[in-house]
Amino acid sequence: MAYLICSVLEIALRQAPSFVSVMEANNETGVLLTSASIARLCRQYGAVLHVDAVQAVGKVSVGVRELECDYSSLSAHKFHGPKGIGILYAQRPAFVQSFLSGHQEANRRGGTENVPALSAWRQLWHELANWQNIVASIAALRDKFERSIVSAIPGAVSTAILKSASPAFQHFIAPYQCCGFCNAT
Repeated sequence: MAYLICSVLEIALRQAPSFVSVMEANNETGVLLTSASIARLCRQYGAVLHVDAVQAVGKVSVGVRELECDYSSLSAHKFHGPKGIGILYAQRPAFVQSFLSGHQEANRRGGTENVPALSAWRQLWHELANWQNIVASIAALRDKFERSIVSAIPGAVSTAILKSASPAFQHFIAPYQCCGFCNAT
């Protein structure tokens, strides 16, 4: 999967795009993208890389150093945190310019800071340090569910190629079998 994406991306990068944005975990299939190979291509061609890690945080190990990106976005509500709070990680913040000016966060944005949500985010982030045990049990449940669906529905296959999917997702393709009602005259 990453090879195909990198092949197509390299063709596009030769035409000199300056900004590339990718999802670390697909929100429908859960398939994970290894952004490190994409980051190397972006550096090679001088493109800025943004990694949308919203679906990955709390489900797989995510660290901005491992992502090797210039920017990354995260959202607390995707891993049981409060709604309305997110993070934009910026390796070099000078590139970020807000559409809505204001005096918060060193003149980067307007509006009142949501201090209770920020505090909840911080606490949640510290609790994620123990995520491995939870993720392992979720992955075991996903695998059990996958086996039961594949055995119960003839022709059903999982789209999670080589288990390169987030343990919190499962996506199947199954053949359609008409019950005969729709063909009745």
